[in-house]
Amino acid sequence: MMNHASGDLSTPAWASALDADVARAVGQHDTVFLARAVETETGRMSHPWLDHHLPLLYAAGAADERDEVRFPVVGFDLGSLSMRSVLFGSTIRRRAPAVRSAALAGLCPTIWPDRADR
Repeated sequence: MMNHASGDLSTPAWASALDADVARAVGQHDTVFLARAVETETGRMSHPWLDHHLPLLYAAGAADERDEVRFPVVGFDLGSLSMRSVLFGSTIRRRAPAVRSAALAGLCPTIWPDRADR
């Protein structure tokens, strides 16, 4: 881990390695690797607790293999904290109007259970 008191904000090799491995896995929709990434040596160093890794698993699991993957924010903060964010592409946006239209027509009342008129 980094010694903040020393003022050294360089990115350690283990942090860069995991960030690159995760970016590659996300880009390839490799959910098997993503689920096991925290079990690797670099994963344990980067994610001693799962609370920051689990949201990525939920998003990757909900994505379709046809979804384009983009990384609008990359880089590190305080040396070892990856700021990488992921956007899963336009396939989701194309499906969304159909889902909303179905909900508006009352075909999917579970989307807005409190408002059947939406």
